[in-house]
Amino acid sequence: MKSIIYTLLFFVCFSCSKNNTNPTNPPIISKGKCYDTIDKGNTCTAYWENWFYDESIKNCIKKSYSGCEERGCKTIEECRICSGLGIDTSQTNHFLILKIDYLTNQFEGGKEFVFKGPKDLSSNLDISSIYNYPTDEGSVRFLYNPMQKELFWGSIMWMGSGRIGYPTFEDASKFNRLTSTISLPNFRIKSLEPNFITDRNVSKWWPAIHNLEIVKDYASTSKEIGLTVYTPNVGKTDTSKAKWIVIFQKTN
Repeated sequence: MKSIIYTLLFFVCFSCSKNNTNPTNPPIISKGKCYDTIDKGNTCTAYWENWFYDESIKNCIKKSYSGCEERGCKTIEECRICSGLGIDTSQTNHFLILKIDYLTNQFEGGKEFVFKGPKDLSSNLDISSIYNYPTDEGSVRFLYNPMQKELFWGSIMWMGSGRIGYPTFEDASKFNRLTSTISLPNFRIKSLEPNFITDRNVSKWWPAIHNLEIVKDYASTSKEIGLTVYTPNVGKTDTSKAKWIVIFQKTN
């Protein structure tokens, strides 16, 4: 009988030790990706731009690096959550995308986005262009890099005609116009791919939007603007279907 009791006690104690939840001896938890270190001196040539927590400034920063393995967080939101900083929803980044006909230079519509998160105080427009060349059907996407938020998507057809799939632009009639015009600011242009039409002459399309109330608000910032000519077809580009796509950004 004693041997049976001792055996039962042994198994009970063994089970307790396996499920120990004593807060004075917690399990070791590895740090998240935001604390990754970048390998140096390796021979791999893959390239990334990701977010890392910098202990010296107590904040997340974006780093460009090459290596054999991807490190860090893809978005600033992910990095802030990983590091415990959290997302400050009182801060916002605003984007305005305008569509203007390439041949007539008539304003056709626009869309405003508001993303909650840390203010992007850089004067550079941190937008990437993801272009898939159309062997038959391709596409172009514009992403706001820190948050990986989509701003624009359009298909491109070889010897056909694609379309703008995102965003749904509000009609030009929905935008308030001023009685006065806004002088052409000294914009810094970020040219976005693709570049089937390399024209980047701001003076052509500026008169189409120079009295929009919303443009006055955005044009007062020091941010560079994104600019491209979206062509829904290639092979034999039909400029009558091409559109100026203009992207403004401001923080609030």
